[in-house]
Amino acid sequence: MWVLLGWMGVIFFSSTSFAADEGERAFTNLCQMIMPHWHKGAGSYGAAHFVAHKIIHVFLFSVLGILLWKVLPEVRWKIALMLLLGALVGSCSELLQSFFPERDPAISDVLINTGGTALGITISIVFTRFRARSHSRRDAEFSRA
Repeated sequence: MWVLLGWMGVIFFSSTSFAADEGERAFTNLCQMIMPHWHKGAGSYGAAHFVAHKIIHVFLFSVLGILLWKVLPEVRWKIALMLLLGALVGSCSELLQSFFPERDPAISDVLINTGGTALGITISIVFTRFRARSHSRRDAEFSRA
């Protein structure tokens, strides 16, 4: 539970101007290292910046989805609850951005955040099923021995 709450803190921190400034600085430095002749005025730079920004949303909320999968009990409506919580945290994160003049909250980001949560849920389901199959195979091999 503490890891989940800590991760939500990371998500909310990422909504601050400080996090945005540091993220911008890191992106610029990384671009200069990888493609030193690429400059901010290039159209492809803006597109890459946009994609990188959205990937961060997906990453943050995929991890949230995985942590929610681990923390929430097995109930029939678990996935719906997880999606609702992902949308709620995403909405709160975007609302928090409205308190920082340099940030721009967007409904589309809430949808991307919810999609990231859904990706985390999908990863968790696939991993859980894979693990269950490998355990059942191992148990079958053990019973034959």
